[in-house]
Amino acid sequence: MSFCERKTQEAVNAEWNSMAGEWDDVAAEYCDQFHKMLWEETQLNPNQALHILDFGCGTGLLTEHLLESSPQSTIVCIDAAEEMIMQVQQKIQAREWQRRVEAVIATLGRYDQMEKGLRDKIDSLAGTFDLVVASSVMNFIPPQDLTATVKVLGKLLKPGGILCHSDWPDSELFPGGITLEKAEKMYRAGGFKMKSHTMNPVSIQGEEGVVFVGIAEKDQVHK
Repeated sequence: MSFCERKTQEAVNAEWNSMAGEWDDVAAEYCDQFHKMLWEETQLNPNQALHILDFGCGTGLLTEHLLESSPQSTIVCIDAAEEMIMQVQQKIQAREWQRRVEAVIATLGRYDQMEKGLRDKIDSLAGTFDLVVASSVMNFIPPQDLTATVKVLGKLLKPGGILCHSDWPDSELFPGGITLEKAEKMYRAGGFKMKSHTMNPVSIQGEEGVVFVGIAEKDQVHK
């Protein structure tokens, strides 16, 4: 899956849909490592009853980890790829997550073009989340939709809520990846203030690399 410098959202969705059936195997190792970073980086208490948005949730791998590590929390999974959300919905039924997990197919960067029912659903979630997790997703949003996406994420978080964002950094291996400058600009567009950023080592299928993790906080005052 390549980054989205010149792709439409429809082309991106088609690529992700094609990988849905095998994604649990492909992404499990990275997801496990990112989950171990998440609570330390955010400094949130997983024993609290948090309302969490797993944005770009894929097949729900991270959601499964969060359900185990934060047993009082509830989670909304949002992804633009229908086949990915179908995988989550199957897990909700098979693993009896109904009281704690909801899955929504939505392209947040197209909020203004959503059908009324979906837009009303997104509006009903405004200001309800303590934590938004965006793991390896922002790099794959077409640039023309990125600002609109982070603005919606900003509306969904409570004042003082936390965004935990990870992406592959710009490098020879991942040209066009995230940089500190890009991350800060993105956070500002959503009404966030960066609290910290780190480069964390990861190992995937025997290959060593690093992932950018940024922590940002929504403004305390409603705007």
